[in-house]
Amino acid sequence: MAGSRVDEIESSLRERYGDLLGLDDLVGPLRYPSVAAVRAARLRGRLPVGVVKLPHRRGWYTTPRALAGVLARLEASTCPPDAGGDNRSEAL
Repeated sequence: MAGSRVDEIESSLRERYGDLLGLDDLVGPLRYPSVAAVRAARLRGRLPVGVVKLPHRRGWYTTPRALAGVLARLEASTCPPDAGGDNRSEAL
């Protein structure tokens, strides 16, 4: 089932961004406040998806499949809201 969810997310990303995503494309899906924040995360080694440089191209790139895997893992690791609709932590 997880593989099919990755496929769904990948298809959606590929439809929106094409075959390659640049750092500017990661702002929305990863909820960074700006491209500068994505660049800073990459420099710190904190970007949750691998990026590569392409020969004779400026910038850093990733594939929709790689980003889909990260998003699917994140989705799978989140706790579903309880039946009451209140998804705040019990510690609050």
